[in-house]
Amino acid sequence: MAGGEDYSELILTLEDNRTIIPSDPDQRNRNPLTHVRFKSFNQNIHGRNEKILFIDEVQSDWHQDGRAIGYQTPEAARQHEQHGNRIAELKKEKAKKTDEEQAVVTRLYQAKDKRDELYERLSDEEGWNDWGDEELRETLQTEIDQTISTIEELTHHKARLLDELKALEQELQSLHSGKAPNIHRMVPDAPLKENWPNLIMKRMIRHAAEQGFDRIAWTSAMQQVERYPGLGQVVRELRVYPRLNKEGVVQGFELEAKDRNGVTRSMVAPESSLAD
Repeated sequence: MAGGEDYSELILTLEDNRTIIPSDPDQRNRNPLTHVRFKSFNQNIHGRNEKILFIDEVQSDWHQDGRAIGYQTPEAARQHEQHGNRIAELKKEKAKKTDEEQAVVTRLYQAKDKRDELYERLSDEEGWNDWGDEELRETLQTEIDQTISTIEELTHHKARLLDELKALEQELQSLHSGKAPNIHRMVPDAPLKENWPNLIMKRMIRHAAEQGFDRIAWTSAMQQVERYPGLGQVVRELRVYPRLNKEGVVQGFELEAKDRNGVTRSMVAPESSLAD
């Protein structure tokens, strides 16, 4: 908002011996949780000159990043560890199955070579055409039948291993491409995730009282849209309709948003997602 004087910034930080969140280069502001920018006005209201503390901006980069990429909570750390352990288990199992499949393939080639060799012996044996050596024929045929049975078993075993390897690879790809918690990209956990604006307001009320202000004011939604036109392109009007089950309990909400161009979009959201 134009005008005013004594433009100031108040940064609320966490007390901690460690620098958790990157601070200013000069290291003056350690662990900045949230900040507020404000200025003062002297304005005649109903014939009385009043000193107004005008809040221009309230923001928490820490919690904004936390909502976008997550917090390093114990639960996130546990999920991250489980995710990594599962990937390690799958890789180990995949390597084991791959070795087993290669061993089966080797045995399969050997069995096929043996079968071909037996067929060749059977056809080359002296007396085969006139069935002169019945005992030898029966012995070779028995070995051939056993070898063919082994080939069938190894072929089924190979197919089963290939299916298992395919399933392992699909799960690995899913874990690598899914939205698994990446704790290394997350911001450290912090208090006041939902009510840090209340903390700012309480602190500004205290500041206003200590500095002799008569009123506190802040920009309206329309003023923010005028300052940042992109906001109005996202949502100009939002309507929320509760969706009830047969017992009358709220199960979700139907959201109807209209942008500044008059385009209306609708979606259904579960109750738990509204905080996001």
